[in-house]
Amino acid sequence: MSATSKVTPPAPFDLDTPLVTFSPLDGFTIRHAVEGVAIFGAVGSGKTSGSGATLARAYLAAGMGGLVCCVKPDERALWERYAAQTGRSDSLIVISPSNRWRCNLMHYLLKRPGVEGSRTEQLVNLFMTVLETADRGDRDRGGNAKFWERAVRQLLRNAIDICVLATGTASVAALNRIINSAPRSHAEVHDATYFGYAVVSTLPLLSGFSSIAILCSLAFLAASLFHRYEINDRNRRGVTWHSFSKGESWLYELDLSDIPFRLNDEVIHKWIEPALVGIAGGIAYLFAPAVGIWLLISAVALTVNAQIDYHYERSVFLDARDGQVEARYLGDALSGRPASQTAGLVIAASNVAMVQRDPGLKAAFGSLGNELLSMMDAGTAPVR
Repeated sequence: MSATSKVTPPAPFDLDTPLVTFSPLDGFTIRHAVEGVAIFGAVGSGKTSGSGATLARAYLAAGMGGLVCCVKPDERALWERYAAQTGRSDSLIVISPSNRWRCNLMHYLLKRPGVEGSRTEQLVNLFMTVLETADRGDRDRGGNAKFWERAVRQLLRNAIDICVLATGTASVAALNRIINSAPRSHAEVHDATYFGYAVVSTLPLLSGFSSIAILCSLAFLAASLFHRYEINDRNRRGVTWHSFSKGESWLYELDLSDIPFRLNDEVIHKWIEPALVGIAGGIAYLFAPAVGIWLLISAVALTVNAQIDYHYERSVFLDARDGQVEARYLGDALSGRPASQTAGLVIAASNVAMVQRDPGLKAAFGSLGNELLSMMDAGTAPVR
């Protein structure tokens, strides 16, 4: 039995082209090859080194392609040697976690088009098939096999959903991190220390495993802890500080004397700091999308928070002015004078009736002046 060193069939392939000749009259053709081949033999009978090697080299020499699933540890090296012997080394595409070409089967099941039904359930079925294959030799599984199978399915289903929501995909490493960091008792669910550990342990997962995202997450955590330390230290030393203070911006540490406008806290907090974070987010999105989106959302949150803070601050001053107006024009408003003569202060009829019915409120108004008290007693307050 001999294999031709180099077979160059016409394109398209002629199915009657011989690949291996057994005798001058008998040959193994491409037609035989595409119809299927099965090699049987006992262990050590030469299935791989004899018939398998002959056919493999003949297929490669003829320019044929295919998919080789390497089960044995030395299978890859064996086919690389076949390719070198037949001049097909440049045709090899090795799919491996350590190579350029990889295949994340879980990601493929999640993203492939035309899938009907739950993708999560398909991933669960994939894992269960692998587990059943691994346990195929274990015949004595006990009477609780169905219980444990359902428990494993539930665990995988929940972990896969969390992983996909957090990262957009799924991997064995991510699932392992989720399952290992999950609370194992009701006490751990309400334990703040355990919650902190869980957050730190899942930072790489929530950031999509990007090294930039991991560093940014850790930097954010460190900055938050440092800020909390400064607050506790200030309280411990008894320093008086406004509870709504936004602090001093680090931009004041820079030399900003050449800018064409006057810089103040309001401009910095409302516009400059959110804009800088937004620009950083746009740049980061090009290299680490998770970090970029995080920073862009933070920029929007900073803008909204600053607007609310300064609105509240303005409301405090306006309330003080309104108090002056009420102190001066309350009697005029109760006597029925128009808003143009009471600086816009108008008393609703329902409020006047409420004061007249409630002795406590009537006494409170009486403390402001006898005129108001007599007006309430007489019921002469206007109805508006």
